[in-house]
Amino acid sequence: LAVVVAMLVQRRRGTSAAPRRVVAGVAVILGLALALVLPDYRLLAWVAYLERRWEDADAHSRESLRVAREIGMKQQIVEELFCLAGVAATSGDVARAARLASAAELHHSLLEPQPTLSDAGFHHASIESANAACDPETWERASAEGRAMSLDAAAEYALSLA
Repeated sequence: LAVVVAMLVQRRRGTSAAPRRVVAGVAVILGLALALVLPDYRLLAWVAYLERRWEDADAHSRESLRVAREIGMKQQIVEELFCLAGVAATSGDVARAARLASAAELHHSLLEPQPTLSDAGFHHASIESANAACDPETWERASAEGRAMSLDAAAEYALSLA
């Protein structure tokens, strides 16, 4: 299907609106096909998070982040940053939690509001507990580093093992 879409996109340049509608229709069909075939790692990540299966939440969230990053879904990237911040907080990596949470908060504020799973705030308690357990200077330094990250840099950091 991807090849067909690419071919149609090439053909539609300089043509009437009818081929463009065909391209749009094929793109929608391709999107629906992918949605039916690929697991929703985003949902799997939050379910694992709520069940306190931190390794699974981390793995699913990273996979969702990889896919979101590849196709440019900024809202989903931010959502996964929040999830991974919560996972980092529960595992005791306070600086990582602060960086990811601050980056996610910044980029969330820059996007058009859309309801997401992270809006439910499942990760807030973990991050707040990590903040309370950390000395304020360390938390603020790590938060400032997170706020200084571009969305792509934050995603790259989230996907790293550091």
